[in-house]
Amino acid sequence: MKKILLIIMTIMLSALNIVAQNDVKTNIDSVTVYVSGAIVNRSAKITVKNGTTTYLLTDLSSELDKKSVRVGIDNQNVTIVSVNHRLDTKEDAEKKKLRYAADRRKDVIKDSVTILNAKLDVIEEERNLIVSNNKIAGQNGLTAEQLDKMAQYFRRELSNLESERIKTEKLLKKYTDEYKRIVQNANNTAKEISTMVSTVELVLKSDREINNVNLTLNYLVPTASWTPFYEVRATETSALRLGYNARVRQSSKEDWNNVKLTLSTGNPSVSNTRPEFFTMYLPPQRRYTKPSGVSGKNFAYGHVVDENGDDMIGCSILETGTTNGTIADINGQFKLQTKSPNANLTFSFIGYESQTIRGGENMFVIMKEDSKQLNEVVVVGYGTQRKTQLTGSVSGRARGKNAARQASADEADEVTEVAVQDDFMRSNYYAEPEKSIPMEIAQSFSATEFRIDIPYTIKSGDRDQDVNMLEYNINAICQYNATPRYSNDVYLVAQIPECYRYSLLPGTANLYLNNIYQGETEIAPDHTRDTLSLSIGRDKAISVSRQEVKNSTSKSLIGGTYRVVKTYETTVRNNKRIPVEVLLEDQYPIAKYTDIKVSLVESIGAQVNTENGRLTWTLNLAPGESKKVRLSYEVKYPKSYSFEVE
Repeated sequence: MKKILLIIMTIMLSALNIVAQNDVKTNIDSVTVYVSGAIVNRSAKITVKNGTTTYLLTDLSSELDKKSVRVGIDNQNVTIVSVNHRLDTKEDAEKKKLRYAADRRKDVIKDSVTILNAKLDVIEEERNLIVSNNKIAGQNGLTAEQLDKMAQYFRRELSNLESERIKTEKLLKKYTDEYKRIVQNANNTAKEISTMVSTVELVLKSDREINNVNLTLNYLVPTASWTPFYEVRATETSALRLGYNARVRQSSKEDWNNVKLTLSTGNPSVSNTRPEFFTMYLPPQRRYTKPSGVSGKNFAYGHVVDENGDDMIGCSILETGTTNGTIADINGQFKLQTKSPNANLTFSFIGYESQTIRGGENMFVIMKEDSKQLNEVVVVGYGTQRKTQLTGSVSGRARGKNAARQASADEADEVTEVAVQDDFMRSNYYAEPEKSIPMEIAQSFSATEFRIDIPYTIKSGDRDQDVNMLEYNINAICQYNATPRYSNDVYLVAQIPECYRYSLLPGTANLYLNNIYQGETEIAPDHTRDTLSLSIGRDKAISVSRQEVKNSTSKSLIGGTYRVVKTYETTVRNNKRIPVEVLLEDQYPIAKYTDIKVSLVESIGAQVNTENGRLTWTLNLAPGESKKVRLSYEVKYPKSYSFEVE
């Protein structure tokens, strides 16, 4: 019998061992934060039991990406059978204790309120009794002395009862208000007591018990990121100090306490799949299936692009003569149910010519640029400004895919290439950064990592954590730029060669010129170019003015042809105590059609770009010196044109 019982117990223990579950508390050792998302690395030491055992890795972020969970065991005698993720509900122990105390207090208040209400009832009964006795006594024919004593008695007793009633009602109101507050707080914190947490169910198998086995766990949380912010300190020489700092934020529902932090310029949220190849056809008209939601009569739908074939996101489509309209979506596609079966649709967008077309199915609309509007309005990263407010050192951000193409073309004209091409000088531009904190900079094939050696604590959902990382001393190429046709200010522009060495990301920079705060600017590196152009700010110590020379400007009509001569004189004065070099830019118009003739009459000392009409003078000015340049051009065009020559 004992032998049978021993066998049964052995079987039961074996079964319990198979299904045994063990909670494992892991600690966050390090976090790698990307431009979008973060990898959290955890570890623990566990005892692996003989047989197959389930371990629950608890209290993990509810925001983690379950597809990214990875578990590692450093012992070859242990086999990972399975790894599963689930969401559980966890009650906060401290908040649960506070809720229990609040419930107990509510019970006490309920009892107190019941007693006080009963006391008020007794007071009212006593008052009624005294008043009734007063009436009875008044009917018995009392003497004056007896009546006076009875009046004093009633006055004293009623006064005491009224005082007791007031105190009781005040205390009752106090308890009632407290009860309401407790209920309100309980309603507000009900969701906070129970929170969602992730649990990783890990099944391990071993043929013997092993102690102190190292377990590692890592996963991706998408609700974390870091963005760079810079501090640029410049002088009138080529010395430039660039502070490279980081702003880290996370809302992963778990706190990072004293963890090693790595900041990576990579972005795991971006797809790594190579784009597919598609045959390019001409004409580039594209046909689309009927969009969803298009039913019934009078539906127009289609696609809107610009002259380069790029989608016109946000293009306005309005049924002519009505207020019925829509806008193109992120793919440039639209759908609109018209009020009329033969409706005309008007397509419009800032900087493009409006056009009216008969509505229909599978429309394909090409929007053409309006040169007049484009000269007047420039879309920049922080709003829309008149072009006269901008200079060549500000890179405007145009709409959609044309932005990068336009910005690259503009910058290509502005960057001084000569100094960058000097191999000897290039080797002296870069210096190792000064590290504000202990860190290691590692370069992988796809990203740069800043591995910080001191621990950081970043709470979930708390304010952003700023990290001061590096400071570069850059021997930049600084030059003053002036474009008086658009602005009467002179700008100090720094060209930073070999900018790829600094692993810069787009971000905001605080500007200081000679330790005077100049405001903010945007650093937007173009990784296809070696040189970063950075506008430092305006320098009021250099003045520039552009005036039209009236006696050299004329307009005449000969036969059917207008002849216009425009002459401008620009004066630049150096009011500084040191010599400066100013790159002065102006322009003359370029004819769009063959029957418009433009000729450059005077541009002494200027480098001329005949493709875009840009003229560039390099002026070296001694302290207090002024120099003048003159631009003159002639335009001939048929009388049938109705434009004015600027």
